[in-house]
Amino acid sequence: MEDIVKIKELKDTSELWINNSEKMFSDSKVYYISPDIIFDNLYYEDKDGIFSILDNDRNQYKNIYEDLKKNGWDSKYPARIGIGNRGEVFVYGGNHRINLIKDINLDYIPIMFIYVNNHVPTNKSVYLEDGRDFYPYGLLPKWTNKI
Repeated sequence: MEDIVKIKELKDTSELWINNSEKMFSDSKVYYISPDIIFDNLYYEDKDGIFSILDNDRNQYKNIYEDLKKNGWDSKYPARIGIGNRGEVFVYGGNHRINLIKDINLDYIPIMFIYVNNHVPTNKSVYLEDGRDFYPYGLLPKWTNKI
């Protein structure tokens, strides 16, 4: 599998966007990343309730979960990683599926990059475990010293 994004490259693309407004990765191409890089380094909207309702046959996420388990992540619907000009690196799209794969062993998932300037998320009512507002702290990667 080609076009695998490693943690160093994720950090480098953030720095390049912050310092030069230059894209290291195309925003129109699918790349692949280990879910562990996302779990270990990025904040994303945690949807713990997804698992408590998976038993409901009418739950739309149950079918997605079963498909992810059986077939892996469909590259036609990549997750989106946002790269912001103020140091933000965050899951821009795919939060529900990111939550669903926590107990599924996938080596890589497909992603696309979205580069943003002065991003303000529409959902500001999410909080980190320590009680701080998700925005702006939840958009900064865990490798920064700002958190």
